[in-house]
Amino acid sequence: SRAVSRSLPHPLNRPQSPLSLPQHVCVCVNVCIQVYASAAPVLHDCQIDGNRSAGVAVSTMAAPHLLRCKLSGNGAGISMVDGGQGVYTDCTLSANGTVQVEVAECKGKSEAPQLIRCTVEAGKGCGVVIRGEGACVLVDCQVRRHALMGLVVAGSAATLSMQGGVVEANQTGGLYLSELARVSC
Repeated sequence: SRAVSRSLPHPLNRPQSPLSLPQHVCVCVNVCIQVYASAAPVLHDCQIDGNRSAGVAVSTMAAPHLLRCKLSGNGAGISMVDGGQGVYTDCTLSANGTVQVEVAECKGKSEAPQLIRCTVEAGKGCGVVIRGEGACVLVDCQVRRHALMGLVVAGSAATLSMQGGVVEANQTGGLYLSELARVSC
């Protein structure tokens, strides 16, 4: 792995085709990668480590595609709020802080974020947290060995669709539902 600094184009001036950043290491102070305003970058084979806040923060209709990325040691792994979405394929999230994956206030504003064949493990807090009007799809994901819950779905409009996969060995439980939250398997 090598550290490379590359500035991303402003979302309003982005090129017609998605931006592709292969094999990069991102170690920043706060948020490493912030994707917003309908941006749709493609990030593959990246390592995102040691950020105080989120490794990747996604909002306002942005839809990145992360492929084979590793996110570890961040305050949170991936945070999708206020219409944030995206597709995350074959990624590994481990040893992140309060939450590995957060989805909040996204339902009805965008397509539900999708995690496909991702490993979400050994977090210092919860694995996947969907709250408020958040919605998320997990396909063949492994969610295991978190200090707290593996999956949290909390809020009257929060939804989780899980297709295949495993939720196991989380310290305080595998799945927590509150209010009128919905889960389909």
